[in-house]
Amino acid sequence: SANAINEDISQSIVQMKINSAICVPLMLGPTVAAYLYLDSRGTMMQALRPNASAFCVAIGRIASLALANLKRIDMEKREERIRSDLAAAAIAQKWIMPNRSSCHGPFECTGESKPGQYVGGDFFDIIEVSDKRLAVAVGDVAGKGIAASVLMTATQGFLHACLEQNGGNVGHAVSELNKFVRPRRPESKFVTMWVGVFDAEAGTISYVDAGHSYALLRRADGTTFEQLSLGSGLPVGLDEADQYHAETISLQPGDEVIIVSDGIIEQHGLVQMPDGSLSKEQFEMAGVRRAMSISGSDTVEDLFAAVVAHAGTTNLADDATAVLVKWRG
Repeated sequence: SANAINEDISQSIVQMKINSAICVPLMLGPTVAAYLYLDSRGTMMQALRPNASAFCVAIGRIASLALANLKRIDMEKREERIRSDLAAAAIAQKWIMPNRSSCHGPFECTGESKPGQYVGGDFFDIIEVSDKRLAVAVGDVAGKGIAASVLMTATQGFLHACLEQNGGNVGHAVSELNKFVRPRRPESKFVTMWVGVFDAEAGTISYVDAGHSYALLRRADGTTFEQLSLGSGLPVGLDEADQYHAETISLQPGDEVIIVSDGIIEQHGLVQMPDGSLSKEQFEMAGVRRAMSISGSDTVEDLFAAVVAHAGTTNLADDATAVLVKWRG
């Protein structure tokens, strides 16, 4: 009991013949980390001198500074280990992405994905279904950081396997992915994506837009742009019963399609357009069109350069991804 404890303390003070004592707290910010204790015991010992309190307080401050420095060093080591682990995770995440540039039959692809933090929730994938059919996917997991990157990895792997196994049936692949993601996702997470199969033999693109809406087709004449978001469905993972069905449009040699994530569209800007006439989204979509209209340019590289210039920093506010597919004709 509390009374028994108090009695033990009082008896110990008497038994030890403590005639004076000083106790100084060692502070780490507002927190007491330890105590510095000093006493004088026995009848033959002198009581502590009057200046002992000031001396002990000074020693306590020095000890607090030393303890704080040790804590800082320990925290820096922990943070360095975390940064090292995140850097390794970022490298591993790049391993599962396709090469930046590749050719598949008549199609030429360029893709880039930059995380807003060490690791991101965006992905893109390119799957050669056959000699003349190519599946392309761009996805964006809600949120960013480690949680989004883990769900992204599972999503990309499952979708890739589905598209390979079913011969590029995008509607079936996204529907199966939705059944896989829904029971496994955290409550606040879902995935928007655009998945399309480019078919040179049939001259078509069959695609599913699952709440993504950021795909743009540039016709071979260089002047006509079409947004590929017909029949846009819900993001993947919201309702396990959702079924996705592909839309099909014509495709001709010389046509180009670029798919971007919202990190491109919604990147915050530090500078406004000179005439102030364009909204942020209009600015970025205009930037997509400009990049696609420059003959011989690296559209994806030019697009990211425009986004960085618009943001005023290379540290983007969100994960950003862009994939360009050209039908060489």
